[in-house]
Amino acid sequence: MADGLNKTYYNNLVFAVTGVAGPGGSTAKPVGTVFIAVSNLQSKIDVVKKHFDVDCATTRMKTTDFVLKMILNQLDLS
Repeated sequence: MADGLNKTYYNNLVFAVTGVAGPGGSTAKPVGTVFIAVSNLQSKIDVVKKHFDVDCATTRMKTTDFVLKMILNQLDLS
């Protein structure tokens, strides 16, 4: 998703998130499983699979925090 957004819209930096925040999940993708991708115009793509063993709202907050850290890493501002 992130790479496609960059190729389509030529943004400096994009991110995409998907996963299972809750309430339902499966054995393959339990609640709290998220996939995060950050891509820039130089074709640097970072993709991470995370599992947060917490409730839905906390999963969303932790995911947001992790996305921001990934963006800072891409921008070398961390």
